[in-house]
Amino acid sequence: TNGVSSLEIPIKVEENVRTGTFVGSGRYSCSGKATLKTDAGGNIILELGADFSVQSGPDLYVYLSNTKEGSSINSVGLQLGTLIANSGVQSYTTPANTDINGYK
Repeated sequence: TNGVSSLEIPIKVEENVRTGTFVGSGRYSCSGKATLKTDAGGNIILELGADFSVQSGPDLYVYLSNTKEGSSINSVGLQLGTLIANSGVQSYTTPANTDINGYK
């Protein structure tokens, strides 16, 4: 082998990972990537990427939605909390036993 050796490198393939891109609606601007995934402890985490940015506004909240219709998210979505910051990386944990397949 001419003095060359190789180490085994474990690769973890994550199941139930979903990604999407924010798009502004109406007069509000919003952009960036979001990832919804299951962590090692089985918790479902929503991660907003470094490129995430949203226009400032009063009472901004983060929801998982099972609809693409923004006006009805309050009634059919799962509220994860108030928005931590208007831009940048941030994470939100869903309540226990949340079924990731029920959301878009």
